[in-house]
Amino acid sequence: MKTRPFIRKATILFTCLWIVAAAWQSFTTVPQTIAHSLAQSARPDRQARQVADLVRAHVPLTSKLTVLYLNGIDGGDNFYRVRYLLYPLSFVDYWSWNDPNQGGYVWNIPRFTQASSLRRIMLSRRVSYVIAIDHPAILRLLHAPADGLYLYRVQRRKIQAGATLASALSLVVRMP
Repeated sequence: MKTRPFIRKATILFTCLWIVAAAWQSFTTVPQTIAHSLAQSARPDRQARQVADLVRAHVPLTSKLTVLYLNGIDGGDNFYRVRYLLYPLSFVDYWSWNDPNQGGYVWNIPRFTQASSLRRIMLSRRVSYVIAIDHPAILRLLHAPADGLYLYRVQRRKIQAGATLASALSLVVRMP
């Protein structure tokens, strides 16, 4: 019976040590996790600022203009970063039941690399400008190299008249 108080104290001591060790481990790994997360977001943040600076230099920031953001490899985060940085410009929604998701390689799926899909979106949403970055496959229709950052002005009258995308989208600026 004399061993029971010893076992009880040892169990309590072991439990306290285990709690302290677990707390210490989580305390030391949280800063590492935060640093890792920030390192992963550094490139997208830099890219979003680069896109926003380019657009700000060439497009008046007004809610009357609508922008279509074609990002071939984005998972969606950069769409929201750019949208935030370019407020009050209107953007075609990142996701809707009618239009594709502008990220996650969707702009490289055959259904959305056809001129008719892009033409329908630009006319129905009254798009004024198109930003193309990170290899959206639609660039091949515009006879543009896949790399770089492109800003196009949309000439809706030409699109309505049935002109090709290459003639209906006029290049404002290309940044390698």
